[in-house]
Amino acid sequence: MSNAMMKVFYAAIGVSFMSSAYGLSTEDIQKSIDETSRRGGGRVVIPAGEHVTGLLMLKSNVEIYLSKGARLSASGNLDLFKAPINPGRLEGAPCAVITAIGVTNVAVRGEGEIFGNAWAFDYDKCSRQKPMGLCFYNCKDVKLEDFSLRDSAAWGINLIYTENVIIRRLKINNHAGHCTDGIDIEGKNVLIEDCVVDTSDDSYCIKSNNPDYKVENIVVRNCIARSHCNAFKLGTASHGVMRNISFVHCRAEPAGRVYRDLAPMPKDLLNWKPVPGAPWYLCGPGFGAINVECVDGGLVENIVADDIEISGFQCPIFIRGGDRDRRSIAPQGKHFTIRNVVISNIRGRADGRMTSTITGVNKCRPFNILLKNIDIEIPGEGVNDKPYSWPGEERADAYPQPTLFDSYHLPAYGLFIDKADAVVLDNVKFSLKKGTSDKRSSIFKVK
Repeated sequence: MSNAMMKVFYAAIGVSFMSSAYGLSTEDIQKSIDETSRRGGGRVVIPAGEHVTGLLMLKSNVEIYLSKGARLSASGNLDLFKAPINPGRLEGAPCAVITAIGVTNVAVRGEGEIFGNAWAFDYDKCSRQKPMGLCFYNCKDVKLEDFSLRDSAAWGINLIYTENVIIRRLKINNHAGHCTDGIDIEGKNVLIEDCVVDTSDDSYCIKSNNPDYKVENIVVRNCIARSHCNAFKLGTASHGVMRNISFVHCRAEPAGRVYRDLAPMPKDLLNWKPVPGAPWYLCGPGFGAINVECVDGGLVENIVADDIEISGFQCPIFIRGGDRDRRSIAPQGKHFTIRNVVISNIRGRADGRMTSTITGVNKCRPFNILLKNIDIEIPGEGVNDKPYSWPGEERADAYPQPTLFDSYHLPAYGLFIDKADAVVLDNVKFSLKKGTSDKRSSIFKVK
């Protein structure tokens, strides 16, 4: 059957067939998307083969289907990714290989791959100037299923003010630079399940940059996080409301790929050394496995992390209230509240000597925190050779990361608690790795 006949056949069933072509495919693919939308909707099929493209704008009622063997590759020409979104309070980047603004009932599915081609862009340019993999801004009813995403020049997937989202069975491998998150969510009514996200930066990250927008009703389940940074995280951006969020039946594992392994190592990693107390991993273990943060005046509440297996991260649990009042990207919120956090059925090991912490500051103290059925092995062999000195209110605006504390000198090797209220520990065990010792307490709470 000729391509012309195939187009007629597919059009009859509401599907637009996009034939393979040499060179840049942006115009052909975009035309298929536009025509399918004008007809009332349908599927745009990307057939097997390489398809180099600039920015593609997804339209309402259109599904992009990546056939098995299809590879949608970002052109290395930055001029083909002119930002269609006013950056304003946005993080990440203002455009992506597939970008959607104000659309409804859209999908990207299939067994093919989206290749961000980060290596073709100037590494020294800020990642906010380079395209993400997929970006959905102010959209509704979005489905992303089955495809692979690799080496975006910025974040992998960004959901901004986007609602009613289902993400299933994605495979994301994003190790092409510093700011290469996997999935970032600033929306509501989102389900992410059965995904594997392997990144240099945060894997699954919930954010709030708008004090007037509620980020809520988000479930991440049956997923794997592999990262050189953080696995399952709320923050750092925490200006508005983040609530009713759960990470359940998941695993945090060592990153499976060296940072920028297909290009010369960045200067800041040339002198990288193994992390004390950690097995050897490619460019070291990640920082935090479970991070819950409220540092920009927001409200973080009703958070659940349950049935999580941990390895490959230095700090198993990091809960932090702060007062970061110098961030210009968005106005500070007015709540300064982090409460009702349940972390349960957590097991595994810490692959580095970063003590788990639950801490706050005078203006933002974590409240009503339950840790239940925790069993973590700790490398131990920290030191307690000087009196502990709390970083103090002068660190209230510090970037919230497990590296905030001098864990080697904290008075606990397992869990440290300070400036937090109504913290309940039920069957919580931090045990030392066989053959190691530590003179500090397993758990220490400042009175």
